[in-house]
Amino acid sequence: MTRPVFNRIALALGAAALVLSAAAPLSAQSMEEGGWTGTLTGPGGEGVDVTFTVAGEGENLAVTMHGPEGQSIEFDTAVLDGDALHLEFAFPGADVTCDLEGAEDGSYAGDCIGSDGQSGHLEMRPPADG
Repeated sequence: MTRPVFNRIALALGAAALVLSAAAPLSAQSMEEGGWTGTLTGPGGEGVDVTFTVAGEGENLAVTMHGPEGQSIEFDTAVLDGDALHLEFAFPGADVTCDLEGAEDGSYAGDCIGSDGQSGHLEMRPPADG
């Protein structure tokens, strides 16, 4: 019997679940480049702190999530549309889609759903100034 995809993702990142965080200006079609922080919470309600590397803009937006033990997942799709951020990645056993909504503080949060029916929650916070 195979493990649910979100459990395998968490294991791959060295935690029981993933939590992602990212932020971007609500009025722009670009996100602040650099290191973002966040949390991904799996179906069991357990979350893990993660970081993100955000680079590029528009059609060249690239987002990579890094787990607490150095593991990484590069999102195959990263599309910013107004204040909505759409992320996708393939993981053995399921394709995962995350739809995040932007907040006034520049952060993003929303649900991630795997093609196997498992779901989680992702949050991203922009780099701290200074």
